[in-house]
Amino acid sequence: MISAPLHMLSRNQGQPFCLGVLILAICWGGAPVSAQPRPDVSSWVEPDTIVSGEPFTLNVTASTPAHREVWFPEADPDSAVFGDLTVLRRSEVFSRPVGVMYALDSVAYTVKVSARDSVRVPPIPVKVDAAADTVETQTPPFMVPIVSRGLPQALSEADLGSEPLGAVGWGMLGMIVVVGLGSGVYVWRRIVISSKTDSELPVSGGSDSAPTVYEATRQELEALNPQDLTKIGGVESLYVTLTGTLRTYLSRRFDIPARERTTPELLAVLRDHDHVPSSATDRLRNVLEEADLVKFAGRRPDASVARNHIREALTALDVIEHGAEEGTARVRS
Repeated sequence: MISAPLHMLSRNQGQPFCLGVLILAICWGGAPVSAQPRPDVSSWVEPDTIVSGEPFTLNVTASTPAHREVWFPEADPDSAVFGDLTVLRRSEVFSRPVGVMYALDSVAYTVKVSARDSVRVPPIPVKVDAAADTVETQTPPFMVPIVSRGLPQALSEADLGSEPLGAVGWGMLGMIVVVGLGSGVYVWRRIVISSKTDSELPVSGGSDSAPTVYEATRQELEALNPQDLTKIGGVESLYVTLTGTLRTYLSRRFDIPARERTTPELLAVLRDHDHVPSSATDRLRNVLEEADLVKFAGRRPDASVARNHIREALTALDVIEHGAEEGTARVRS
C-alpha cells in the first residue's frame, strides 16, 4: 500500500522539480546587474609651476566606498601611461577613511620633464575592486606651465674663454645684451604698474594666477558635452570630469584641499570662507551632491539636467570671480 504512492511520486515529481529549479534560477540570477559606479579620481602637481629638468610631484587620488582595493599605475619610466613625464619613483598607496562609508586613496609620483614651455599631464588610469568586477576610470588631463633656469641657450653654449668672437659674434652678443636689458626694463615697468593697480583694487582672497585659473576652468566646463551621456559610461565620465574640474579650481583659487575632501566637508569649508558668496556655495552644493548620486547611487540624469548642472557650475564661478549675485562675500567677525 505504501510502495505504490512512492512509486508514483518518484515517477511524476521530475517535471515539478525541474520547474521549481528553473523558477529559482530566474529569481536568483534574472535581475539585471547594474553597472558599478566609477570612483571619483583626480590628479595635480606640486608645485603649480614646473622647472624644466627638475623633479616635481604628481599626486593621484581616488575617492571610493570603504573596503575597496585601488590600483594605481606602477612607476615605469618607459610607460606610455605618463606621456611626456619621466617617472623616477612612486610612493606607497596611502588610504584615509572618510566618514564610515568612504575612503580616500592616494599615491605620489616623483617625475620630471625636459619640455621648455608647457607639458600635458595625461589621463592617469585608476582601477578599483568593485566586488563583482573591476572598474577602471581616468583622471582629467591638464596642462602645466614650465620655466627654465640658467643663461640663454646662445650664451650657455658659447665658449667665452676661447678665440675672439669676431664681428658677427660680437654683433650677436650685443643683440642678446640689448634684448636682455629691454626685457628687464619691461618686466620692471610691469611690476610697478601691477603693484599700483593691486593697491587700488579690493582684496579678492585669491592668488595672483586666479584669473588664469578662472578662464581655464570656464573653458573646460564649456567643453563638456551632455550629448555624450548616451555612450556607455558617459554619465559617470561627465560628472567625474565636472566635479574634478570644480575641485581643482577651488583648490588653486582659495588654497584649500578641495580634492581631498568629501562633498559635506568641502561645502562646510566654503560656507565658512570669507570670499565665497552663499549663492555660489548653494550652486556648487547642487552640482556636487548630484554628482555623488551619479557616482555612488546609480543616478542617471538626462542631457537637459546635466546641461543645467554645467550652467550652475559656470554661474558659481562667475559669482565667485565677479560678485554677480547677492553682492560681495559675507564678512565675518
